[in-house]
Amino acid sequence: MPEGSYTARLLRDPRLAARKLGEEAAEAMVEALAGPRERLLEEAADLLYHLMVVLRLRGLSICDVVEELEARAGWRRG
Repeated sequence: MPEGSYTARLLRDPRLAARKLGEEAAEAMVEALAGPRERLLEEAADLLYHLMVVLRLRGLSICDVVEELEARAGWRRG
């Protein structure tokens, strides 16, 4: 990943990454309540992107989240 990329910047600054995650969650919430489907989709993508960055900073991945959801549902793959 390029040193000056947005993702690299977030990975260097956990506080910024967490703040952006919160901002995107709020934006997704607004669109969920009052926005068109297309805007909700865009904000959901932004939210998931920032969540994946924060997960990586904590040594986790989206796959770990899926495994947790599967465990809560009472089934696992494999």
